[in-house]
Amino acid sequence: MKYLFFLIIFLFSLNIFSQIRKNDKPYVIDSVEVYRDRVAYGGAFNNKSLFAMYKRIMYIDESFKLIDSISFVNKCKNHMRKCTEIANKDTLILAVQKRFQFGKLSKYANKRIHNEIYRNKKFNGTIIIHYSHKLKSLDDVYMQTVNNRKVKELIYRKKFKKNKTISIRKEDIVKKGRKIEKRVNKCINKYKKNFNVDVLHYYYEGTTDYTPEINWVKDKNLIIKNYFFKYIKQFYYVIIKPDGEYLLIGGLITPKKIKKILKNDDWSKYKEDLKKSESAREGVGFFNMQHIHNCL
Repeated sequence: MKYLFFLIIFLFSLNIFSQIRKNDKPYVIDSVEVYRDRVAYGGAFNNKSLFAMYKRIMYIDESFKLIDSISFVNKCKNHMRKCTEIANKDTLILAVQKRFQFGKLSKYANKRIHNEIYRNKKFNGTIIIHYSHKLKSLDDVYMQTVNNRKVKELIYRKKFKKNKTISIRKEDIVKKGRKIEKRVNKCINKYKKNFNVDVLHYYYEGTTDYTPEINWVKDKNLIIKNYFFKYIKQFYYVIIKPDGEYLLIGGLITPKKIKKILKNDDWSKYKEDLKKSESAREGVGFFNMQHIHNCL
C-alpha cells in the first residue's frame, strides 16, 4: 500500500508537469528556450496578451547576454536593476539594465566633454547633466493627458458619473509646464549656491515648447549621448567630477543624497555600497530604497 501511494503521487505529478509543458509553448532562440506564458516580472511583463503579440521573446542581462526567464525574474527583483521592454516587429526583448553605475573618463574623454559643453571657457567644478532622449512637445503632453483621462474614465465610470467629467484645457498643461520650470530652476540655483557645480539639461530630439524656461541644449554632436546615455530609459543623470570620475543615475535618488555626493571627493564608500547592493535584494547604505525624486 505504501509503494502504491507513492506511485499514484508520482503519476499525478507527472501528468501536471506534462500539462504545464503543453501550455508553455516554447520558442528556441539561439539555443535558449523561452516560455511565452511564464511569468516574467510584474506589470507589463506579466501580461500574456502582450507576450502573444510576438513570435520571439528574448531575455538579456546587463552584459547583453541571453538569459532564461527565471534568471530575468531574479535579476529584476534587485533594487539596483530595472527591467525594460524593447519591441521590434515580431520580437520582444526584455532587458535587464543597471540603475546606477560608477565610472571614470580618460583625460582625452574628459577634455572632449568639457570642450563640447564650454567651448573655449574653463570650468573646474562638478557637472550634473540631465539628459532626455526625446522631449515631448506641448501638444504631445496635452494629448497624453487627455488620453490618460479617458482611460481613467473608462476604469472608474461610476466615480466620474457622480463628479461629472472634467474637461482638460491646454492652459492647464501650460501652467503645469511653468510649475516644472519653476521647480527645476529653483533646484539648480540651490545647487549652484552651495556647491561649485554646473547643472545642464541636454536632449537628443524633440521640442522645448513645453518647458521653454529650462535651458535645454540640443546634443548636436551626440557626444554626451555616446559617452553616457546610449540606451533609452536607462540613465537620466550623470554627475561628473573635475577629474573625470562620474556616477550615472537611472533611479530615484533624493536631493539630500545628491548633496552628500557633491560634498565628498572620495566616492569609495558609495562604490562599496553599490557593490553590496547589487548582490542583495535591497539597496545598502547610500543606495537604500528611496521613494523621493530629486528636484532636477
